Amino acid sequence: MAAGEPSDEPEAEKPSLNGIHEDEGGCIRVEYNLLDILDGVIRSDFETMARLADKEVADRFDEVSEKSYQRSELVKSLSKDKSLAAKIAAAKKHLSTARYCLDVEPNNGGRVTFLAGHFRVGMGNSLMEDKLNAAVLIGNAENGLALTIGAWKRVECWDEEGFVRPCGPVFKDMPKDVKAVIEEPSVRLRWSWRGLPKKVKGAMLVPWRGSMATQRTDLLSVESPSVEFFDGDKALWLAK
Repeated sequence: MAAGEPSDEPEAEKPSLNGIHEDEGGCIRVEYNLLDILDGVIRSDFETMARLADKEVADRFDEVSEKSYQRSELVKSLSKDKSLAAKIAAAKKHLSTARYCLDVEPNNGGRVTFLAGHFRVGMGNSLMEDKLNAAVLIGNAENGLALTIGAWKRVECWDEEGFVRPCGPVFKDMPKDVKAVIEEPSVRLRWSWRGLPKKVKGAMLVPWRGSMATQRTDLLSVESPSVEFFDGDKALWLAK
């Protein structure tokens, strides 16, 4: 085949992923239950990957979920299954390059405020200069997993009244026509990114015996998301 000519080889089909919803635009919708799945994928947890790659295998794990010996025997058996191994490899490859999307209302999980020449999206408060725990998109780091954008270079913390410091990403100013509708209930922010997040550790202050103590937290970190404003299904503007 000469250089530049189109290939006759068919494109690889997307693997069918049990428990994951991918919309018509090819975007995996991020919901609470997806965090545990992504965490398992990042850790290469065999059961997580096997459940994801094959619905029948997921059903078999459900049948032995409270039977430790039978479960261990199932893992031994399935780990020798070359067909399942191929499905797992295809699933992980797809998730490593897939596009992920999370929609939130501007003033719910992202409070928009305007300043001279720019605007910022306040997401949470920092007591320890820990942007990872302050800039959480979804989840609860104190009681489980959370997805954060705190490592993104756009995320800053600023002073307000009181002893807490709000944190969130800062952008250049938005067009006037977007400002005019930003408070409408139909407007939402779509956070999106490509590839699996990274597993990171954060820290937060929690009450402990009449004082405050540092608690380490498990987080999934997205470092370079994009933020787009929508009015219903209509794209308004991509933040820069």
